[in-house]
Amino acid sequence: MKFRDEGFQTTRIIAGVAIILAVSLWWWWAIGQEQAQTRDIQRTHDALIIQTAFEQLFQHDRSYLGAAEGGCEEIGVSVRRCRLRDYFRDINQLADPGKYDYIMSVVPTKTEYEVTFQLERGYGDLKAGQHTISPEGIQQGELVD
Repeated sequence: MKFRDEGFQTTRIIAGVAIILAVSLWWWWAIGQEQAQTRDIQRTHDALIIQTAFEQLFQHDRSYLGAAEGGCEEIGVSVRRCRLRDYFRDINQLADPGKYDYIMSVVPTKTEYEVTFQLERGYGDLKAGQHTISPEGIQQGELVD
C-alpha cells in the first residue's frame, strides 16, 4: 500500500510541475505579445513624427530636397541622418524601440521622399510587415505571414 501512495504522490508532483510550467510558458508568451504591441505603437507614433517633420520642411521650402542635404542623400541610411532638426529637434535620438530602424528608401527630391519601417504585429489598420512613409501618408507595405 505504501508503494501506491508514493506513486500517487510522484504523479501529483509531476502534474503540479507541468501545470506550473504551462502557466509560466503562457505568461511568458503573453508578455512577449504585449511588448511587441507596445513597440508597434511607438513605431506608428514615430512614423507620424517623421511624416510631420517632412511636411513641415515642405511647407517651409516647397521641397523635400533640403532633408537630403544633411546626410540622407542615399538609399538605405537612417532617417536620423536627414536634415530635419529644425522641424523635429530630437531627430538624432529617434530610434526604433526594437531591432529595426527607419530607413530612407527613396532619396528626398523636390516632390517625394520615402521612409520604410517595420511592424511586428500590426497596429490599427496597419498589419505586421514593412510600411512606408511618404507624401501620401503611411502606406501598408509587404505583409509578413
